[in-house]
Amino acid sequence: MKRVLVTGGSGSLGKVIIRELVRLGYHPSVLSKKFNYISPTGSTILMGDLTDKRSLPDINTEVIIHCASNPMDSENVDVKGTEHLIGAINKDSSPHLIYISIVGVDKSTFSYYTHKRKAEVIIENSKVPYTILRLTQFHDFVVQRMIYNLQDEESPEFKIPEGLKFQSIDITDASKYIAEFVEKEPLNATVTLGGPEVMSLKEMAQIYFNQINRDKKVIEVSESKEDSELYAIFRSGINLCPENRYGSIRWSDFLSKRIIEG
Repeated sequence: MKRVLVTGGSGSLGKVIIRELVRLGYHPSVLSKKFNYISPTGSTILMGDLTDKRSLPDINTEVIIHCASNPMDSENVDVKGTEHLIGAINKDSSPHLIYISIVGVDKSTFSYYTHKRKAEVIIENSKVPYTILRLTQFHDFVVQRMIYNLQDEESPEFKIPEGLKFQSIDITDASKYIAEFVEKEPLNATVTLGGPEVMSLKEMAQIYFNQINRDKKVIEVSESKEDSELYAIFRSGINLCPENRYGSIRWSDFLSKRIIEG
């Protein structure tokens, strides 16, 4: 089977991708800067820090799944990290570089999105064969960032920004889709992928409270200054790709599983 390197392997997506690759019979390498990092069973560690090109080893592999990303330091991790990764590829090697991006990065001025787009351009302009996979938000993002973070436990009301919509995808479904590209030829193009349904945040929040048996009234309110640029993305619809639906795990399925597993 092909030799696969995963960057960002300690992140939420990277962990699931590694698990899926091992399940399929691969023995992936995981690029990590953490000396105390314990790689998942069936994988091996390759030490290196994408933000420090001098720390990177000579990369000689057949496939690279580039998941590494940091919204809080995207200039260094996403942009410079991608430059450093490409620069570390062995000159006699021509791996298929699979880059994980986000739906809408080409249509937003949000800083993190512009940096993700810069990373895409670096890959497009390189001589490395590539496939860029733009994904919508994960179910986990919606429940953690848009519900947990906005919730006031003491209030009978749950106030959310108005007009937000998502086409969230389960991280397991996304990982299975990504792993399929390991055996495919590079497309040298961009593919967009979203979850199986488009829903308003209001609908998603109401399903969430119904699932946990909480009597909360979900109320949409006018936009606040806090996170307004991020909310604008989810209000504009550039985060959606209804023509490219994928996955069997819907929002309600994800919540049911999450409640069962605690």
